[in-house]
Amino acid sequence: MRTAFLDSLDDCNWLRETALRGVELPEAYRDFKFAVLQGNEDAPHAVNLYRTETPNASDDYLRVRFVQEPPVYCEYIEHDGRTDQPKWRRVEREPLAYVSAN
Repeated sequence: MRTAFLDSLDDCNWLRETALRGVELPEAYRDFKFAVLQGNEDAPHAVNLYRTETPNASDDYLRVRFVQEPPVYCEYIEHDGRTDQPKWRRVEREPLAYVSAN
């Protein structure tokens, strides 16, 4: 599986406007500064969002997994970076509207 590190403001804004378009992120992660994208950039499998520009391996992160099967578009779970385990229950989000990146 391909992995891409998005560490610039332009890259993070691109992610917000494409794969995360219409996804209402928890307030703590709305202004994420770093992301690890897993899978193809056009149709990622998942993305881990970090609040800092240079996160440590032990930093907490929000994992967004793209289900892309109706009626659910994605689900997200906050993870404890030290244990890589979920911190709270799964939240599923339906898309506000599917918008093509093209």
